[in-house]
Amino acid sequence: MRHTSGSLFSATIILASVMGGTTPALAGAEPQAEASQAPAATTAYAVEDIIVTARKRAENLQDTPIAITAFSAAGIEARGLTNIAEINSFAPNLTFRNTAAFAATSSASSIYIRGIGQQDWALATDPGVGVYVDGVYVARSIGGVLDMLDVERIEVLKGPQGTLFGRNTIGGAISITTRKPSFDGVSGSGEITIGRYSRADFRLSLNLPLSDTLAVNFAGSRRSRDGYVKNLLPGGPDLGDEGSWAGRASLLWKASPDLDVYLAVDGSRDRTNPAANVLIDANENAIFPLIANGLELDPANPVNRYGKNPSANCLNQGSPARLSDPTCFNAQWIAGPYRTYSQHLSTNPLVNALIPGHPLSPDTGTSAFGASLDLNWQVGDSVSIRSISAYRKISGFWSRDSDHSPLTVLQTTDYYKQDQFSQEIQVQGKTADSRLAWLVGGYYFEERGTHIDIIELAGAVFNSGGLVKSHNKALFGQFTYDITDQLSVTLGGRYTDETKKFNPKSAVAQDNGLGIPAGVPVLPDRWEAIRARETTPYVNLAYKWTPDVMTYASYSKGFKSGTFTQRVFPPRPDIPSARPEKVDAYEVGFKSSWADNHVRLNGALFWTDYKDMQVNVSEATPGTTEIGTITRNAAKARIRGGELELHAVPADNLVLEGGLGYLDARYRSLEPGAQLTLNDRLVNTPKWSLNAAIAYSIAVSDGWMVTPRVDYAYTSTIANDAANTPLLVQKPVSLLNAALRLTDADALWAVTAMVKNITNRSYLVAGVNDQNAGVIEGVFSHPREWSLSVRRTF
Repeated sequence: MRHTSGSLFSATIILASVMGGTTPALAGAEPQAEASQAPAATTAYAVEDIIVTARKRAENLQDTPIAITAFSAAGIEARGLTNIAEINSFAPNLTFRNTAAFAATSSASSIYIRGIGQQDWALATDPGVGVYVDGVYVARSIGGVLDMLDVERIEVLKGPQGTLFGRNTIGGAISITTRKPSFDGVSGSGEITIGRYSRADFRLSLNLPLSDTLAVNFAGSRRSRDGYVKNLLPGGPDLGDEGSWAGRASLLWKASPDLDVYLAVDGSRDRTNPAANVLIDANENAIFPLIANGLELDPANPVNRYGKNPSANCLNQGSPARLSDPTCFNAQWIAGPYRTYSQHLSTNPLVNALIPGHPLSPDTGTSAFGASLDLNWQVGDSVSIRSISAYRKISGFWSRDSDHSPLTVLQTTDYYKQDQFSQEIQVQGKTADSRLAWLVGGYYFEERGTHIDIIELAGAVFNSGGLVKSHNKALFGQFTYDITDQLSVTLGGRYTDETKKFNPKSAVAQDNGLGIPAGVPVLPDRWEAIRARETTPYVNLAYKWTPDVMTYASYSKGFKSGTFTQRVFPPRPDIPSARPEKVDAYEVGFKSSWADNHVRLNGALFWTDYKDMQVNVSEATPGTTEIGTITRNAAKARIRGGELELHAVPADNLVLEGGLGYLDARYRSLEPGAQLTLNDRLVNTPKWSLNAAIAYSIAVSDGWMVTPRVDYAYTSTIANDAANTPLLVQKPVSLLNAALRLTDADALWAVTAMVKNITNRSYLVAGVNDQNAGVIEGVFSHPREWSLSVRRTF
């Protein structure tokens, strides 16, 4: 894709004009008319106060000395966000993809904050950015692309959150707070959205107080849309579609004046075709394409013996006829960013027998369930105790054609199941004339899971994956002392004891000529364990120069769990593993409000030392000279950068927003075998990210108001794989969205027309280079889309 300098210049002018003369503010603030549902025609816009819980207690965003991008419910609605991945364009230094490399599903989140995250969605690998729903950790990237179902607030916490949130938050955390039941009367809303690709979405919510002490809330959604990648193979499915149901029910019981009991249950069911991967490049000289095309160099050498020759043209590199012979695998199957030749399900009956209790069926997708019990007990005037007990489970079944052709060069079928239980206790209060705010607590987490990944290659079928068990125990505390009315210091720490176990279930299931007999283990069938005992400290010093201007400096440490390599070939006698990743982060920042709270400007500068990075390395199988790819702790990096976020209200009913992120990320050292160079870009880490928006409300007849809004986002060059494969390095991208919203005087009706990606930019959001399979594939963004929504609130 080509980027024009004029687009970036225009965006820079927009952002500069917002900053000039006034001080901008945080994205997510919305008109008070929406926040309070007061008559829109008579209420002027103002910067919205957002309450956050980044420090496990309710605080004003501007009083919290942490870099946070916060989205209120009104801000989410104004931007037209339907799932959490769409915040990607509105938070500096955040990269949030709804699918990951190798993933067959569009619900495998890949999240990076300030250059740190994780692409691999396999069960044995943990994410680098934690996702929390009402304080409950969502442990797996599968199912991490959550619907915006009755969401009250989203907080993007930047930098390691190891003290209060624990492991796997070395990049940061995304905390989602849902709307709790209210005692203010019966209320609710219903919304219908239609759009391009036969989109049809429905949302309902209902709040029902049952008594003075008991209230319930129900919310549900249905999302449906055809795939945007056209399948040119007869009978093949279009890719990248949507078809999900989601529901949530919650109950709030005020058991006594001092005790609140909050129970929530949620579930979702996604039944869709595979993710929108397409073929970008095909190397017919790679080993598996050669085998698929009929290679038989030496019958005595089992690696080169396949025993079939579909066409002599396939192996004749000088024959143009091979590029039109449908029995050959080569570049003829490259169809463009929005077209593919993909099989849906495996045609091999053996694969059906290898799926545990789940026969091959077009009914593929993901199912999730969660339940949590949140108890809040106020003990006296200054101490409270909170208990959060939660259980979650997820299951999935997917099939993916990686070669995007009618041939079998590389196809995968995945069976996935995971469940988790967590218990957290928090005790917090204030002492020393309320100058000392303290919090101590304990945390327990356990999970079990099964991930069977069946790999069909030209020449063999084998299992990958296995079983995972994890146990995590932690003690934590954080203390904030107001030395003066202006100066405060925060000290915190967390001790974690974690054991992670992996039992591979990986063996050759069928030999189609590759020469490795069925039954040969790819990895030994035994349990392997990684134990980590980590202490993650936190120090923060904050100073309020005025009631509206604060500066702070902090140091924090975090770690991400160790991992095991489950995708291994050729077979190995050991189980490759890697120790936890670690980061040390230093940050200075400021938060400010100006012009009688009509303008906000928040910013931060940071420096991160990233150690023991889990990266792919080329390593010989023990006892042989055969080279394979595994994951080891083989890299160190340094990441430094900054952020600015703004929100300005220079005139009644006019809102200007902007954000600017800068990242200077470099590898500092690499160990032998690392499949990287020191000059490579860190994956999903653009140097620049920018967003800007303008909205202006115009009063029309009978108290109705129309609000046009324009959003702009720019991302500089970004690498979609760690090896920086040139075809997967995306050049700078500029995106433009626009919406027109009509609301009545009582804010009961809202009609919104929206167009996303107005300029119809095509750009990569994920990709993988499988050199043995001779395949480079990727996922391109959605093309231009329009939608029309009608919402009724009561």
